[in-house]
Amino acid sequence: MAEEKKQSFLHGAIILMAGTLVVKVVSVLFKVPITNMLSESAMSYFETAYTFFNLFSTLATAGFPIAISKIISENSVEGRYRDTKKILKVSLAFFSVTGLLGTLIMFFGAGAFAGMIKNPGATFSIMCLSPAVLFLCMMSAYRGYAQGHSNMVPTAVSQVIEAVSKLGIGLALAWYLTRQGFGMEITAAGAITVVTVGTMVALVYMVLNYT
Repeated sequence: MAEEKKQSFLHGAIILMAGTLVVKVVSVLFKVPITNMLSESAMSYFETAYTFFNLFSTLATAGFPIAISKIISENSVEGRYRDTKKILKVSLAFFSVTGLLGTLIMFFGAGAFAGMIKNPGATFSIMCLSPAVLFLCMMSAYRGYAQGHSNMVPTAVSQVIEAVSKLGIGLALAWYLTRQGFGMEITAAGAITVVTVGTMVALVYMVLNYT
């Protein structure tokens, strides 16, 4: 039993490592051309929005996915599978509330946050990225549930889906907005909106996987 658990852990670790590697490669393929497309000021809007997104998503989840994974694992080992489903439902409800709260604060406070770091042009980018906080929080519940069952595939696949969506849609949208002559604030906001779209698509995958 211990040997099977060890093999399962190693298998899961390899899957996560492979997924992370793909995400890193895709991120580089996205960042290099997007940096060339956007001006220096537009990139600052993009990066500012990302900074606040990371802050709010971290605060909204606060390490709870790891705790969920641990609780799910304990109940799964003891054969209490109905309890694991209940834990998933409670986790989704909790993360929906914290994620929505984070999204609302980030959206309505976008102007103030951008002003705090003297980069008011980032306001639209922050607003466009704010829904991703809710999507990421909800996805964290599903990822914790999957990892609690020693199934790392959904987490790895959702990460790759998120990255590939950002690459394909993001570059196409940034190229289009640039060619159409939109201002850098709009172009940066459009480019970063694909992060929101990517998290939404990844969340849909997780929902379909566990429905």
